[in-house]
Amino acid sequence: MFSRILARRVVCLAVWLAIILLTWQSVPLLTAAPNAQATAFTFTAVGDLGGSTNTDGVLTGISNAGANFQLTLGDLSYGAYAPETAWCSYVQSKVGATFPFELGAGNHDMDAQPTGHINNFAACLPDRIGNLTGAYGKQYYFDYQNLARIIFISPDLTLDGETYAYTVGSARYDWLVGAIDGARSATLPWVIVAMHKNCISTGVKSCEIGTDLFNLLVAKKVDLVLQGHEHNYQRSKQLALNATCAAIAPNQYDAPCVTDDGTDNTYAKGAGMVLVIVGTGGKGLYASDPLDSEANYFARIAVPGVDVARHGFLQVSVSASALSGQFVGTSPGSTFSDAFRIHTTTLANFTARVVAANRVRLDWTTTSERTLVGFNVWRRRGVRGAFEKLNIARLPVRFAGQPFGAAYFWRDRRALPGNKYFYKLKLIHSDGTGEWSDVIKVKAP
Repeated sequence: MFSRILARRVVCLAVWLAIILLTWQSVPLLTAAPNAQATAFTFTAVGDLGGSTNTDGVLTGISNAGANFQLTLGDLSYGAYAPETAWCSYVQSKVGATFPFELGAGNHDMDAQPTGHINNFAACLPDRIGNLTGAYGKQYYFDYQNLARIIFISPDLTLDGETYAYTVGSARYDWLVGAIDGARSATLPWVIVAMHKNCISTGVKSCEIGTDLFNLLVAKKVDLVLQGHEHNYQRSKQLALNATCAAIAPNQYDAPCVTDDGTDNTYAKGAGMVLVIVGTGGKGLYASDPLDSEANYFARIAVPGVDVARHGFLQVSVSASALSGQFVGTSPGSTFSDAFRIHTTTLANFTARVVAANRVRLDWTTTSERTLVGFNVWRRRGVRGAFEKLNIARLPVRFAGQPFGAAYFWRDRRALPGNKYFYKLKLIHSDGTGEWSDVIKVKAP
């Protein structure tokens, strides 16, 4: 009997030791994944700063924005503080000594300028992102949180004896193509290109960057292009090349090049390029001309007699499914503002049909459910009624987190005969943002 008890204890001990060993071997180390994708991040962007009280307000606003980093779109000190280290100290006194104040060069920061050189500015306001490719301050890119690639270029600037040209077939043109295509190959959701000078504008500047470069950005459907140089704020319509728009030429307007007029402040991701000029960092502001030959390419400008232009910066929030921008004004005496959103389009179709006297069937199909978590159905009775949400609980998706879509249907059982009903569908993404369908209508018999 004693031997049987001892044998049982030995077996139990062996099993216990085996369990401990297997458990110890299967417990992962609690370390962060090196390339884990963040839910979202925020950055600010502005150019043409100087060192005035207007600049003070912009820098203070950036400091208070809670952004992860700042993209500086050239024309830095204008000699307001000299040497360059004095301007760097001035900036750091407003935004903090270690805040990532990422630099791009402008024409006032290039060779032979008495207002400072980008090399010296880059030395005292160094890159703090840490994973960039290229020459900081001139031509470089970095990927942020696996959500976006930010690319800085310096067209029409002479730096270290070389004039940066982005003409078809040039080395810098090919570098930019590789940076954009590389981001897409890496399945980064967003591509953002920043520079100082312009091509189209409602202000005083001409196409200094060249049409080859501008049409490349349009052809590649870069999600967001940021520029300074014009001392004002301008947001374009969404632009794309197609069978009836082979290229965009300066000093004229070609309507087929516009894929979305931006009047509702929203754009569909992948449908074209959106340009935002933010030269409102502190220097004297330029007027925008709504009668300019290129004005029809723009959705939002400060219209003389209607808006009062103001200094400020662009604040951009980025998630896997949406890129949202807001102009944050910092100078008094004006309420000029702007906000826009570029979002992924995950809805292939949305239809409605009457299936009984008091029943309307809604059908829809998604293209991808990588970021979707659910749906809400909204209805309005008549042309003047208010929309109301019909479903009490959010309707779940079938394949959350997957790159493919699914087909759905839902019945409205409260449609009254003889009434017109308007329906819209809201797709809810994992970051809390929403995507709206077009409004469709049906008449109950």
